[in-house]
Order: sequence, then structure tokens, then C-alpha cells
Amino acid sequence: MRRAPLSLLLPLLFLLGIITASVAGAFTMLRLPMPLAASLEELLKVLVLYAFFRLDSTLITGFRSAVSGLSLGIGFGIAELLNYLVFNFYHGLSFFSVRAPPLLMHVITATLLGYSLYLGRKNKLWLLAGFASAVGIHLAFNYSV
Repeated sequence: MRRAPLSLLLPLLFLLGIITASVAGAFTMLRLPMPLAASLEELLKVLVLYAFFRLDSTLITGFRSAVSGLSLGIGFGIAELLNYLVFNFYHGLSFFSVRAPPLLMHVITATLLGYSLYLGRKNKLWLLAGFASAVGIHLAFNYSV
């Protein structure tokens, strides 16, 4: 089977990241406890990546899985940024601290999730470790700001 070019897949994953973050915005509006909200956000990301990988099994290489997660994370982070700007959820932080660090955090966690899906094909513990790490990074970030 011929691999779909990343130049076609990455914009689609970017858009899926935006949609996923828009759904995750409900967690903020519902005022869910931070550990639950962070876990649900990371679960949404991993489910989108998993579904995408099921649709196109050519993505299942280490590099392509990580880059797919990266693209999803950029879309997710940008959409979350826009949600915060629209709803004025600054919590007294500067615009830079609201914009750059959360975007970077979502890129890191989604890339980690993408790669852990690749590793998890052979050993499901990698998938569990990747998910737990992504939630841990997310919580560490949230509790540090």
C-alpha cells in the first residue's frame, strides 16, 4: 500500500486538533477538576490519533506517528489559545504566558501520544506510559501557572 503524503495528512490533523480543542473547551466551561479535565483532553487527543491511524495504517512509523501528533498538538494549542482569548480566561497572566507555553505543552503531549501509539503496537505498556506521561506533563504545567 502506498503511503499518503504527510503534506496532505498534516493539515487534516491540524484541523482535527482545532476541532478536538473546541470540544475540550467544554471541560473548562463545566469547571471540571483539573486532573479530570487534563486527563480528558489527553484522552481526546489519543482517540483522534488512534482513529486516524486506524483509517490510514501507513502512518504507523515512529517518525510519521510523532509528526502526526505534533500537527494535532499545534491545532489543539492554537484553538485552546483562541478559546482563552475569546472567553478572557487570563487568570491575571500576561498575553505571552497565556499564548506560548500552553501551545508548547500541547505540542509536546500530542507528539508524545503519537509516538506512544507507535510503540504501543508491540507492547501496550508503552501506550499506557505515554498517556500517563502526557497527563503528568499537562498537570505539571497547569499547576505551575
